[in-house]
Amino acid sequence: MSLIFLAYGISFVMLLKQDKRKSYIFFAIASIASLGMFFYHTDSTLNLSF
Repeated sequence: MSLIFLAYGISFVMLLKQDKRKSYIFFAIASIASLGMFFYHTDSTLNLSF
């Protein structure tokens, strides 16, 4: 989870540095990882309810 927040943070920093391409790439990586973690936990044995 910390890697996801790190990727969002890097995306924000790249946006401030006016590097939109890298910002979009890191934002996409973080978003895909967030969705992957969501779908993983919906089927886990932890009984999490979303």
